[in-house]
Amino acid sequence: MAPLASNKVICLVNGRIHRVSGGDYLENLDPSLQTVIKRDYPNATNQSFICNEHQVKFRLEVLDTLFHLDLQKNFTVNDRLNEELEKANFEISDVEEQLEAQETWGERAADKVTEFVGSWSFILIYTGILVVWMFLNVTGAFFGLEWDKYPFILLNLFLSVTAAMQAPLIMMSQNRAADHDRLTAKNDFQTNIKSEKGVAAYMKN
Repeated sequence: MAPLASNKVICLVNGRIHRVSGGDYLENLDPSLQTVIKRDYPNATNQSFICNEHQVKFRLEVLDTLFHLDLQKNFTVNDRLNEELEKANFEISDVEEQLEAQETWGERAADKVTEFVGSWSFILIYTGILVVWMFLNVTGAFFGLEWDKYPFILLNLFLSVTAAMQAPLIMMSQNRAADHDRLTAKNDFQTNIKSEKGVAAYMKN
């Protein structure tokens, strides 16, 4: 057989002649790729040449192996995580659903009142009532309509009663908001624990 030109080499796999630029020597390949090639070709040396076509085949085989190893690792991590979560004995709940199941009609009414009192609609309506009340009692003397003469003692009583009733209703709504925040914080804490256990299970693998 005639000697090969300096830019020609024989592929280890198919024995065909290729240009040097059409592949690479075994010593220049990744260690994982070298391991796969030497497994199929035990007599391969560092100077053995592998054409690009067959390199692709071996690279795909390496990727497939890595994929299955990673998949198996994920299964192991999930199994360990489930074991840890079962030991921890906690669950993440739906805060909104839990509060709705526990709320009474009084608490719902308190929320509605607080929502209305904290709006511009309440401010405008309340201001309108006060203005009309005072206007009629100041000018109503001419028409015999005054029922609460200046200094509007009945109006002051009405305002005091309104403020006294609003305070506990607002506090009830705030307590429900505090319960919501507490349950949300508990869920966040449980989620953080789950994440930490997931990381720990992954690091153990």
